Amino acid sequence: MASLVILAALLVCASHGSAALVPRLALDASPGPSASYPYDPTVLGDDLVFAATIDRGSELYATDGSRVRLVKDLVPGEESGDPGDLVRAGGLVYFLGYLPDFSYELWKTDGQTASQAADPAPGPDPSQVSDLTALGDELYFTAQNALTGEELWKTDGTTATMVQDLYPGSDDSDPDNLTPYKGELYFTADTPATGEELFRTDGSTISLVADIEPGASGSSPDELEVMGDHLYLAAYKTGPSRELWRTDGTTTTLVADIDPGAGYGSPDELTAAGGRLFFAADDGVTGDELYSTDGTTTARVADINTGASSSDPEEITAFGDGRVLLQAWDPTHGDEPYVADATGASRLGDLQPGDGDSDPEDFTDVDGTAYFSAVGDNIGRELYSTDGNSASLVGDLLPGTDGSSPRAFTPFRGATWFTADDGLHGREFWKLVPPDTTVTVKTPAKLRIGPGGKAKLKLTCPATEESGPCSGSFALSTRSKVPFRGRKRIVRLAKGSFKVKAGKSQTLRIKLGNPQRRLLRKVPAARRLRLVAKARDAAGNRATVKLEVKAVLGR
Repeated sequence: MASLVILAALLVCASHGSAALVPRLALDASPGPSASYPYDPTVLGDDLVFAATIDRGSELYATDGSRVRLVKDLVPGEESGDPGDLVRAGGLVYFLGYLPDFSYELWKTDGQTASQAADPAPGPDPSQVSDLTALGDELYFTAQNALTGEELWKTDGTTATMVQDLYPGSDDSDPDNLTPYKGELYFTADTPATGEELFRTDGSTISLVADIEPGASGSSPDELEVMGDHLYLAAYKTGPSRELWRTDGTTTTLVADIDPGAGYGSPDELTAAGGRLFFAADDGVTGDELYSTDGTTTARVADINTGASSSDPEEITAFGDGRVLLQAWDPTHGDEPYVADATGASRLGDLQPGDGDSDPEDFTDVDGTAYFSAVGDNIGRELYSTDGNSASLVGDLLPGTDGSSPRAFTPFRGATWFTADDGLHGREFWKLVPPDTTVTVKTPAKLRIGPGGKAKLKLTCPATEESGPCSGSFALSTRSKVPFRGRKRIVRLAKGSFKVKAGKSQTLRIKLGNPQRRLLRKVPAARRLRLVAKARDAAGNRATVKLEVKAVLGR
């Protein structure tokens, strides 16, 4: 049956800015208060693949944004396949999954089904697969077996092979810090000749990039981060000790000796943002603080916790062009969110007033506004946002002191999805969307009226209504003036109230009086009706909706 939809005028909620996003429940995978505990959400084509606990143990699922389907019950029954570490490479998502008697192994899925992708250690011994890293359409990972020890492997989804037995025999080269750079994979590994140093592979062979600390002791590089044409890292060398280095794949040089001489600058949290590298380091005088470099000049950004004590910068995340967000500590404010560029750092707020820690984490930039999780004053861990000037609460999804603990922010289908527990649905998927600024209802274009004047008027609240339910009052009248009781007038046939959930319909039973029934039988023009609904929703949006309806008389 055809339906008419007339949108109400837009009414913007005064509590939201034009660019602000608001949290809405996206998917209740396990309806009701029982949680599905979704984790490791990974986009694959038009779907989101994830692990969840729905009607069995933790298994692999997928959603198109509205419906959930089981992809694979890795361990049938109540026992969990426990998929995790999901990584997309090409048209597949790889993950670790449990096999009874074989521990965790490497699996793959195309979103429709799943199968084991590799078995580096055939038989009952676990392969200890880890460090799943995509490079183009291939997946690189570390695995071990009794013959070669722990080495670097790769798969294209069809064949899995060891790249090279870098530490010959059953000993481990222990590959780590896998990082794509200039079309190759750079990583750290240990050999008898070099100790732990920086290596690279084109997928066929492995070569040493630099022996920063010559001999078998090794420089133990880590914290690999690409900025511009260089790969930056922290490494040890006798003399400058553990400091900041970089390489272009051919030449490897010391960038800065933060703690001159034998002191350890120990740079970590390396993060590229707008042509600069930001990191935490200790100069031996001001403690562990925030630094930045353009590759030539390196300087401390700010002494956030003034004096010799450290502010311990963490969660350093690129924000816009040349800025970063981070968590830092001082004895007056505790751990709080900061924004910084090369010239300085400023605190975005004292979300947990006094010396308590708000402990901000998971900063996620969405079109110039960053969303993150933090512990607020008497509300637990909830969702906050910042435009780089100040931080504010986006939503207290779980009222009270426990907190909804939002996490796993993931771009999907034009929105940012995350998981949270609002206390009503358990931990489920939520999404950040523009604030709902409209409210409307719709109804079928025809209203069938029985011989006794009885009719069923169906009102529907569209599924796109984010701040439902739609509620209010309605009046059903003739569309134009018609002759009634001695003169022409607009005749009201029925009125009432309604409350309809988003995506649902409510059937209202109405009954016309005898004069109104005679009018509809005798005057065809009176059968052209207008429904006027005064609608509102939970966000405070209000509108008057006018819908045209044709009365059809039953016999």
